[in-house]
Amino acid sequence: MFYLKWITHKYVQPSNSSEKHVNEFRVVRDAKPALDCPAVISIRSANVVIVGFLSSFAAGIISMFILPLVGLKEIVPRLIPHFFTGAAAGVFGNATGGRRGAIFEAFANGILISFLPALLLPVLGSLGFEGTMFGDSDFGIVGILLGYLIKLLS
Repeated sequence: MFYLKWITHKYVQPSNSSEKHVNEFRVVRDAKPALDCPAVISIRSANVVIVGFLSSFAAGIISMFILPLVGLKEIVPRLIPHFFTGAAAGVFGNATGGRRGAIFEAFANGILISFLPALLLPVLGSLGFEGTMFGDSDFGIVGILLGYLIKLLS
């Protein structure tokens, strides 16, 4: 945890000081530079990070048993997506809803990153990418929408 925090702050501080240079070269007007989910994980929120990870991973394990029952491929929970996105969901959930918010938001994240790849697999298979899968919910949502759009237009 300390190493993750140290690396994040080592690279976050230079990006904040070089924001002037980023602002000078913009492709999109009023665009803001963004950081990935480890930027919200801090030492002050270490307990929430663990709660978020455990809630997200518990949802992944529960989803692993539910997926075959509803006719989808079984997705084994992956530790890294559950840790990073579950921890970030826990931090945001704690900020907006306290302890309950951290648990429920991370649990919902775990369900999303378990069910979306299972729903994306047939879409990618129909496009010639059988067995290809990506772990985060953003790729799942965009991939499903674009996959069905491509099938609709072809």
